[in-house]
Amino acid sequence: MAKKFTPKKRKMIIKKDLELAIDKQGGLITYIANSMGFSRQAIHKAIKRFKLEDKLQEARDKVLDLAESKLIEEIQNGNLLAIIFYLKTIGKKRGYIQKQELEADVQQTIHTIYKPYVPNKVE
Repeated sequence: MAKKFTPKKRKMIIKKDLELAIDKQGGLITYIANSMGFSRQAIHKAIKRFKLEDKLQEARDKVLDLAESKLIEEIQNGNLLAIIFYLKTIGKKRGYIQKQELEADVQQTIHTIYKPYVPNKVE
């Protein structure tokens, strides 16, 4: 007896579900795909098809804002690593950078000396 042919049921991405997943997963494509049961590529295509690029960026910006607020909390709590990170990234304009000094002798090869920034310990 021949096997009965049954077509595969294709699962469709619904715009409303995708919008909710984008918000819930903070705009992270892998998490969105896993939560919806689709591949990352399918999610990327659906985002383009539904024109949800701005929604995706908005969700990512919210997570970034949260991360920045947590960093500020850590700075206010005196977390030295948070302070150093902030100064190295945001404080660059005021000179808080890791410097690289180069010494060269015109007659010889140039040697690079790397001196990382180490803040004075405040007690």
